[in-house]
Amino acid sequence: MQSISLDVKPVADIPIFLLRSKDAIEDQIFKLSDIIRISSLVDTDGSEILNFKITDLPNGFLLIKNYGENNESIINSNNGIYEFSDKDKDLISFIPKTNFSGQIEFSWEAISNEKSNDSSASSLQK
Repeated sequence: MQSISLDVKPVADIPIFLLRSKDAIEDQIFKLSDIIRISSLVDTDGSEILNFKITDLPNGFLLIKNYGENNESIINSNNGIYEFSDKDKDLISFIPKTNFSGQIEFSWEAISNEKSNDSSASSLQK
């Protein structure tokens, strides 16, 4: 009998990520988590982490991170890309452009990253 060595490399699984529509009132701030129907990792062994990326946010619209009473900060984009972790998603709020009414569209991507080798997989919602 001959033995053989096999090295199985980990790969990230595409996360489960679905959004829902939201009606908002002009100039109303709301949490981004209000429009998440579901966001979770498929791989639950602890080897992956979930992060988010928002792009194509129209000019004048902002994302803020709320750390508690009177303690919030604007999330700066990196060339129009806003990134945050799954653990922070409930702290992120959306601020519409002043006096804006109408429909907006932007892209929101959930990204699963394998900790051991930086393999990634994503699910994009528009």
